[in-house]
Amino acid sequence: MKNYKYLFIIFIISIFNYSFSQSKWSLFDALNFSTYQSGSIKTKTIAVITNNQFEWNNYALSNSLNYTLLYNPKLIQNEFANKITFSYSKKKQSTFAIYQYNHSLVRKIENNHLFGIGYGIRDSILGFKINLSYAILNELIDYFDNSSKYNIRNSFRIKISKENKKIGFSSEYFYQPNFKSRLDYTLYGTTKLSFKIHQSLTFTISDVFNYFNISTTPLIHNFTIGIGYNYVTK
Repeated sequence: MKNYKYLFIIFIISIFNYSFSQSKWSLFDALNFSTYQSGSIKTKTIAVITNNQFEWNNYALSNSLNYTLLYNPKLIQNEFANKITFSYSKKKQSTFAIYQYNHSLVRKIENNHLFGIGYGIRDSILGFKINLSYAILNELIDYFDNSSKYNIRNSFRIKISKENKKIGFSSEYFYQPNFKSRLDYTLYGTTKLSFKIHQSLTFTISDVFNYFNISTTPLIHNFTIGIGYNYVTK
């Protein structure tokens, strides 16, 4: 009986090793800063931007994070957005499930949950990788005043990227109108320009844009520079 148990353990380990050998990791993590002074008031911004993905055969699990703190000199921005996507790809097409969580001090949003499913295509033009996708999302917003709001949103996405041994560029934007009214929409995205400085370390310039037209503070826009870590398994 013990021999069968050991054979079973070896079988499980073999499957795990084979699965891991067929997998691919891609990691991008950056810590950025900016500071400027207007008169006697000094403003400081700290931003964490990540985009990490694990791929196995035709499946992929990715996580994207944008987290920004702004002091002036007190904390006036605490903006958190994290998106998790599980996808299945075949050739140039993919289907996916998505969950996103947002928190915004500026907009008095305690919790903002979005989840749904979508379809995407990818291609390349003149060396640029292009990704287009559409999703339908359920949205539940909890505000600081304990009120709540439920929406259904369309989500249109475009991502353009290109990289070589020294420079990497990517720009990803989402347009998310309310399913019932196009006058209620969000438009947000991140643009990154990275310069390799040593092995997996990069000097990174990031632009984070977030526009929510029905909010009392519709535009949140931050430009930062910093150091990033970029790694892709072969």
